[in-house]
Amino acid sequence: MQRRRFLYLLPAGIAVGLAGCGGVEPTPDDDWPPATPDDAEPAEPAVPTETPDPEEIPGADEYGTVVDLVAEGADDGGESSIVPLLEEHLGDDTLLFLDEGVYRMDETLVVDGVSELGIVGRDATIRPPAGWEHTLFSVRADRGLRVQGLTFDFDDAVGGRALQLSVGDDLEVVDVTIAGRFEAGPGPVRLDVPEADGAGVVEGLEIPDGGTFESDATGLYVGNRSHGDLTFRDCSIQGFPDNGLYADPPGGSMEVEGGYYANNGISNVRVKGGSTVRGVHVRCDGDHDDEFRNMRGIRANDFRARADADPVVVTGCRIELLDVTYSDGAIELTSRLAELVVEDTLVVVDADEVEGILAKSPDDELRDGEATPRIHCANVTVTGSAARRSAIRVDDRDGCTLEGLNVRQRGLERNGVEFRRSSGNTITDSFFDVTGDPVVLTDATADVDGIVSTHAPPFPFDRTAARSS
Repeated sequence: MQRRRFLYLLPAGIAVGLAGCGGVEPTPDDDWPPATPDDAEPAEPAVPTETPDPEEIPGADEYGTVVDLVAEGADDGGESSIVPLLEEHLGDDTLLFLDEGVYRMDETLVVDGVSELGIVGRDATIRPPAGWEHTLFSVRADRGLRVQGLTFDFDDAVGGRALQLSVGDDLEVVDVTIAGRFEAGPGPVRLDVPEADGAGVVEGLEIPDGGTFESDATGLYVGNRSHGDLTFRDCSIQGFPDNGLYADPPGGSMEVEGGYYANNGISNVRVKGGSTVRGVHVRCDGDHDDEFRNMRGIRANDFRARADADPVVVTGCRIELLDVTYSDGAIELTSRLAELVVEDTLVVVDADEVEGILAKSPDDELRDGEATPRIHCANVTVTGSAARRSAIRVDDRDGCTLEGLNVRQRGLERNGVEFRRSSGNTITDSFFDVTGDPVVLTDATADVDGIVSTHAPPFPFDRTAARSS
């Protein structure tokens, strides 16, 4: 097979470099690429082994050049660094393959300007040295970057980042696991799709071990230079102090499909206007540091308040707040976003004084905008043993519609729906089994119809129209 020697036949527009363990982690604002230490010595390569049949390498038929790194001398026993071989064989339209084994990376690999690059493993584990707290892969690609089938073993590392990827279009991160508890930030993954017409997919990403409160680490961060669309499918992120999935960039839409997000601080899933969260399971059950802040389930936010922003849609989800440090709510609509839609979703709240759904007062920029600040809920169940406050609370938002609610909250002094400074709302075809009031209106109005309550409803219910079970 004809293979390019990347360092000698460097395609126009591509730069590659290494940052040593003592260097500064590359960020979008740093000079690119970072300087290579003069004393960086490549390790001796292992003895080459037989190359697998290209048909056995995942995705091999999609690339013009396929490089089996073990056949080229990579040490699959984890003793010698593979960074020199990665540097040697990088190129456009190239797949770099790591077969089963353990591979050492002791420097940051920095690549700028590559297109159609795949880094694919099959039961391959990448392990940084003990005490590591920098970035392993820092890649800027014009388009077409795939990272697939790799496990990053951070058990002996302090922290840092496994993947920092900026790709104009066609970004794929598939079946990647990042193991080990992070004791220092910034967090294991940062992704940017800087082109507004670009897109990316993250599927089967697992980050199970989280980070300490002191690390202030984020599980997966979509960076502030991202403007394209991203899909997160069947991912699992657990135990990070500063958001699990932080997908609230300046542009693009976020689609979160399936997956499990648990015991993260600030929010488990955070998305921007125009995004959809579908079939996701969120759970906070006490398996977290006691210092974690504001353990919200799904946070509907926006990078900045925009009067024309589309709503966040939460549909078919299960959100459980069983044990938290404290929380603004299982589902929160922040002041930066006008609209939220919640459909066919189960919310379980056992934590006292925590709302199941909370819509905060909108920023001034949203009040006279194109989108009316409001929420719409349909076929939503809020249950659990939470005491005090309300299952659903809406502040300073008019014209909200709640239909098909099933609210069963039996903790002390727990209300059903509470509107504050809000008019023109409707509640229809809903059931309330609460110890407080089914509906609370504070400087607010709401039309109610077809309401079933387990006790005599207070004003403003029509006592003849409301039915008591």
